[in-house]
Amino acid sequence: MIRNSAWLFLIAAAVLAGPLADAAGGSQSLNDAVKWLEGESHRLILASRRTMKDGAAAFPPQVGIGYEAFWLRDFAYTLEGSVDSYSDKELLDASRLFIRSLRADGAGVDCVGFDGRLIYQPGGGSMGANPVADGSQFTVAVAWHAYRKTHDLQFLKESIDALVKAMNAVPRNPETKLVHIKPGGVYWETCRAARDTYQNGGYWATPAGWFVYTLDRVDPALADQTVLDLVADFRTGGACEWMLGDKRQLPNYLASACLPLAGIRAMLEHRH
Repeated sequence: MIRNSAWLFLIAAAVLAGPLADAAGGSQSLNDAVKWLEGESHRLILASRRTMKDGAAAFPPQVGIGYEAFWLRDFAYTLEGSVDSYSDKELLDASRLFIRSLRADGAGVDCVGFDGRLIYQPGGGSMGANPVADGSQFTVAVAWHAYRKTHDLQFLKESIDALVKAMNAVPRNPETKLVHIKPGGVYWETCRAARDTYQNGGYWATPAGWFVYTLDRVDPALADQTVLDLVADFRTGGACEWMLGDKRQLPNYLASACLPLAGIRAMLEHRH
């Protein structure tokens, strides 16, 4: 999935920086907002649970229909903010699934169908000739989160060689060593979606945690207010993948609730 960058959230925070009320009509503290977001993340994760063909648990990006596969990237995002919502078995099973799904050259998947079909290119395999450039990194991230919670040495021993191979498969620019893609010539100007519609304009909540962590260095009050605004918006209209004014797309979106928690917690920890 194409993600808009964090500067969109910067604009939103600057425009919407006034005090907002929560859904019950009263002001709420930052701690209350974080607790609500943690509870909502946990609720969405449990509600999203599906079953793969082999019986393993899968957690697609959205509750209900909409994303009919187990997306690696979005699953990793949920682990950043709400790893304790998963049992050890669910974490290890999912990690082993994505590690098994690594291509022979170490490339990671974009997602795995509930029927076990491996999909490496975005758009359900329809976009481009190369696998997603972040599949290997997110496979390693998922395994790291699973190990950090479970401390399962057997899992680490059985996985480490595949994970090293996965990282070595990441395409890099030979000069800069940065991730580098060669299928080029595709720009936002050629996006099939009209401006200010889903995937081309609007706002995404996923970068909010990274944004407020950075904003806190120069304006802690505005960082706090941004978190309050985010939660107030979710409590009113739900944690959607995309929003613009009254327009909202894909409600009950796990990463929108879970991922900001990682940056928010880091912000609070940095203050102490």
